[in-house]
Amino acid sequence: MPPSEGVDLDQLLRDKRLYDENSHSKDNRLRVGAAEHTMEIVTPRGRKVVTWIGRLVGRTGKVADLVMGRG
Repeated sequence: MPPSEGVDLDQLLRDKRLYDENSHSKDNRLRVGAAEHTMEIVTPRGRKVVTWIGRLVGRTGKVADLVMGRG
């Protein structure tokens, strides 16, 4: 992960709104065989577990994109 993406990730993880956000996928028209992902975020600011198929949106989606290399 490039240093600039690390800074972005740190900022997202410090944001209390991340842990309160209702997470959802961008595309509900996925086909059979689409990969399901689970991400657990645990920091001093909060804890969140998200399971999704497709691509997440919002703050949680930005974290997933950075961690999975789609930033």
